[in-house]
Amino acid sequence: MESISNSGTVVLPPSPHLTTSARRWARSIQISRHTRGAIRSAVGKLDKQMPSGQKPADENELFAVIELAALAHGEWVRIHPFAHGNGRVARIWANWVAIRYGLPPFIRIKPRPAGLLYQQAAHEGMDRAPGHRGDHTTTTKLFLDLLVNGP
Repeated sequence: MESISNSGTVVLPPSPHLTTSARRWARSIQISRHTRGAIRSAVGKLDKQMPSGQKPADENELFAVIELAALAHGEWVRIHPFAHGNGRVARIWANWVAIRYGLPPFIRIKPRPAGLLYQQAAHEGMDRAPGHRGDHTTTTKLFLDLLVNGP
C-alpha cells in the first residue's frame, strides 16, 4: 500500500510486481505544498467555525462544507496520483468532508455520476497551469445539486 511522506512524495513498499521505471514514476509524484496547504488551511478554518460532527447551522456553513468537498475532490483529480481509481478516491474524499461536518455522504463512489456536468466539472478542475488550483466552481454546484436532489 502506498503512503505519502511529509514532503508529498509517494512512498512504495517493496514489490516484485513493480518495474524500475514504474517505481521511478511513482516516486516522482508530488502533492504540491500549495494543494496540501490549501486543503489543510480550509479544514482548519472550517473547524474553527464549525467543529467536526456539527451540522451546518445555516446556508453559509453548508456552502463552506460543499466548497471544501469540491476542493478536496477536484485537487485529488487534478494531481492524479494513481493510474486507476483517482475519481473513486476523490469521491471518497468528498464524502469524508461531508460526514466530518455532519452531512450525509451525497456522491456515489461507483459508478461515477452520469452526465455532462460531472465531466465538465472534472475538466475545469484539472487546470494544470504552474501553481494553479483548478476551478472547482462547477463541482461545487454539482455537489449542492447532488446533496439536495440525490444522485
